Amino acid sequence: MYRIDGYGNVLINDGIEKITCNMVNKIGKEKITSITFPESVKIVEDYAFEECPNLEKVVFEGDVEKIGYSAFVGCDKLQTVICNKNVNTVDIQSFSLCPKLSTFKAFGKVDTIKALGFYASKSLKDVSFMQGVKNIEEQAFGMCLSLENISFYKGLENVGYRAFAYCIHLKSVRFPHTLQRMAKGVFDNCHNLENVVINEKFIRTNNQGNFLGETFVKPSVKINGGYVTPESVINNILKK
Repeated sequence: MYRIDGYGNVLINDGIEKITCNMVNKIGKEKITSITFPESVKIVEDYAFEECPNLEKVVFEGDVEKIGYSAFVGCDKLQTVICNKNVNTVDIQSFSLCPKLSTFKAFGKVDTIKALGFYASKSLKDVSFMQGVKNIEEQAFGMCLSLENISFYKGLENVGYRAFAYCIHLKSVRFPHTLQRMAKGVFDNCHNLENVVINEKFIRTNNQGNFLGETFVKPSVKINGGYVTPESVINNILKK
């Protein structure tokens, strides 16, 4: 059903739908360096790969229902996560506290990144949602200290409380016209944030970088079908 080769690569037979803690413990967490989940795998159980000390790369080949609560939390050497198809839920703390995680690429649709999904993964820099993500919950990318630019091109509807707080090197964010709700404090303490684009309209931040995070509780003004900040900061929109 599953085994590990001499290089630390976990080999899983197609047909397995759920990865459990028991399976991982039988393999031996300390032995694992990479894992590719076949198309049959739909669920990674809560805590399954928690603190795997030598895990460096994870690839999901098929549609995934859930990457569980703290499934990969604290994996000190994890660098790359690739999702080749759709992901329904990246659960709470799934990839948080992974200090070397630099790349997350989702080639299919992602429905929800739950609270603290990537929290304090301080090397995270290359984040791609090729087919969009719908919901980003509170502090999902908080304390991602290396994140500089991120774009959401379609499908995003909700951004939760302090979703990008303390991303101290974040400079630019692009949101699509589908954005419906942005909670309070999204960009708190993002001191280098220079601009936010919502439906092709630029919004300036102040010198502290957390201007939008302090004021944008819920969209109240529409321009060309897109949402911008409330009237109190409408003068910060750069007109075309």
